[in-house]
Amino acid sequence: AYHLSGEATLLIRAADLGDRLIHCFDTPQHLVPFSDVNLQTRSAKTPNWSPDSSLSEATTVQLEFRDLTYLTGIKKYEKLTFRTSQHIHNLTLKSGKHLLPMYINPYTGQFSKGTITLGARGDSYYEYLLKQYLQTG
Repeated sequence: AYHLSGEATLLIRAADLGDRLIHCFDTPQHLVPFSDVNLQTRSAKTPNWSPDSSLSEATTVQLEFRDLTYLTGIKKYEKLTFRTSQHIHNLTLKSGKHLLPMYINPYTGQFSKGTITLGARGDSYYEYLLKQYLQTG
């Protein structure tokens, strides 16, 4: 909305939302974010049905937080999300596989289940790779 309107109030609201969502990185290693964040209490956790985050959930904030850093000059948004990107790329290199499992554990930082899909919970990661490249060069 800020990009479309240029309204400073929307940028202030975006930074407030970023400050609330950044708590998804309140994990033991600060590498893989929790998927659920209570915006009022700023507490984060895994979903009730699993100790894992999906690959898409863990990587979806990369673009938005990098853009928020670009707009506000506040480095913490990009710094935390870039660490996630680096971590997942390193896991990929270690595995020797080009397609990644759809679940990753925010406590251990490791892929937790071997299911690979180009559908829900995994597909967006590959889309984000291209968008991150376009965003950063």
